[in-house]
Amino acid sequence: EFTVETTTLDEKLGAGHLDCLWIDVQGAEHLVLRGAASSLHNIDAVFLEVSRLPNLYKGGATMKQLERELERHGFESVLVGLDARNLTGNAFYVRSPEKLNSA
Repeated sequence: EFTVETTTLDEKLGAGHLDCLWIDVQGAEHLVLRGAASSLHNIDAVFLEVSRLPNLYKGGATMKQLERELERHGFESVLVGLDARNLTGNAFYVRSPEKLNSA
């Protein structure tokens, strides 16, 4: 066990813009999204590691939970690649066209 200093995307990005946010943090994706709640409207696409299985990582969110969070911020899934053996993989979400044009 060790301590790591962290920050949030909201603190670092501020009003800045990102074309794509790539998240691969071994089950802490929901924490990254929570720390980007204000910044997500300035991001056009999100690529993240997902799992259909609950409890793949201690405290981790399922793909469905992450998808609901992203949908609340105007994103929709355009591509999901899952390994058939363990139902984990990657998903790509883009800002919905009507939300992209109004950003």
